[in-house]
Amino acid sequence: MMHRAVSHLIRDPLPELTWRSRVEPGTGNDMSFLSGNLILPATMIALLGFAVPRVLARVFPEGVKPLLLNTFLSTVLLFLISALFFACLYLWQGVPVGEIAATGWAANILFFGRLGLISGMIWAPIMLLSVAGLPRKWVNETW
Repeated sequence: MMHRAVSHLIRDPLPELTWRSRVEPGTGNDMSFLSGNLILPATMIALLGFAVPRVLARVFPEGVKPLLLNTFLSTVLLFLISALFFACLYLWQGVPVGEIAATGWAANILFFGRLGLISGMIWAPIMLLSVAGLPRKWVNETW
C-alpha cells in the first residue's frame, strides 16, 4: 500500500493545465502547429534517441565495456532530456511558471520524470538500434 502523503504526488499535478486553456487561437501565441500534436515532439525525441549514443561514441574508446557504458549513459541522458523537453513544451504552450512551481518540486519531478519514462517507448528502441550499429565502425576492437 502506498502511504497517503506520497499518493497525492503520483497523480497528475497539472490536470487542468493545457495549452488549449491558456492560448486563444488567432492571438499570435497559437503554437499548436508545432507542439499541439504529437508529430514534432515524437520526431525530436526519436532523433535524440539516434544522435545521443552516436555523439557519446566519439568520446568513448572502442570495446564492449565502453559500449555498455555508452548505453547506460545514453539511457540516463535521454530520460533527463525527455523530461526537460516536456517541461519546456508545457512552458511553450502557455502554462505560467508560477502555476508549475506552485505544485512543488517533488510533484514536478515525478510528473515530468514520468513523462520522460513514458517517452522511452519512442527513444529506447531507436537508441538500442543506434548502439547496436556502433561496433560496425570499430577499427581496433572486434565485437
